[in-house]
Amino acid sequence: MIMKEIPEDFCVKEISKLEFNEKGRYYYYLLKKRNYNTLDAIKRISEKLRIDMMRIGYAGNKDKFAITEQYISIKDYKINNLNLKDIELTFVGNGSKPILLGDLEKNSFRITVRGLDKKKNGKVKWIINYFDEQRFGGDNIETGKKILKNEFNDLDKPKTLLMLYVHSVQSYIWNKTVEKYLIEKNGTKIKYNHGYFLFPERKIKNEKIPLVGYLTVIKNKKIDDIIYKLMDKEKIKISDFLIQKLPRISQKGGERELIAKVSNFKIKYFSDDLHKNKYKAIFDFVLPKGVYATLVIKRFFK
Repeated sequence: MIMKEIPEDFCVKEISKLEFNEKGRYYYYLLKKRNYNTLDAIKRISEKLRIDMMRIGYAGNKDKFAITEQYISIKDYKINNLNLKDIELTFVGNGSKPILLGDLEKNSFRITVRGLDKKKNGKVKWIINYFDEQRFGGDNIETGKKILKNEFNDLDKPKTLLMLYVHSVQSYIWNKTVEKYLIEKNGTKIKYNHGYFLFPERKIKNEKIPLVGYLTVIKNKKIDDIIYKLMDKEKIKISDFLIQKLPRISQKGGERELIAKVSNFKIKYFSDDLHKNKYKAIFDFVLPKGVYATLVIKRFFK
């Protein structure tokens, strides 16, 4: 199984509801990019236009090695021409509000998986809502822990990048909590860089698992024990998410659904044009915001 052999093998489109106001100060654009993660694309656009990155808003972080479409807002700036390789902006209208992280409903995916020896039938209707490996690229977790422990001094980086590091710590704790919470369930384990993804054989009851922050209150005693043991091992505390040096990136905490629904799932097989005598599978499906499409593929082939 080969995923993301070429950028065209991973395509994602945001499904959003934009509220237009022709007199609004925010200009909305459809951003189509190739071989850029969202943050790098925003940085490139800001450099080209010679405007502060803080004037550009977006709803979600999209993969680098992919073809992605998402909406962005730019405050008080109408673009007449943007000549950037692998980045396209199409003006769609004005609005009164910036686009912020989380301001989307769903994402639609088309993913090509290559190098298959045989066809496999089936359907994925739900997944455990883990954060996948790309969330933890490089030293994101260790850098995030240094920020929380007041051991990181390079706070002049963009706010969005610093928040990414802190979010990586939250995501890591969430994944490890769920791994330990589901340990008694029968299912398949898939190893990744920071532990295991456990896929139970049967659908389990959905519930909300805490994303830790300085206001987190945990009502489930079993989950409470798991989280505090994990955080003690990592030498971080709930109060550390209130970041005194840079309050803007402090995290109050929240909750994440244990199970994510997979809708409109379809699969078609073709001869693989890049691998002789092999098949390729083209998957189409829709996921709620913040859910990792790569986990759908991993669960299908588990």
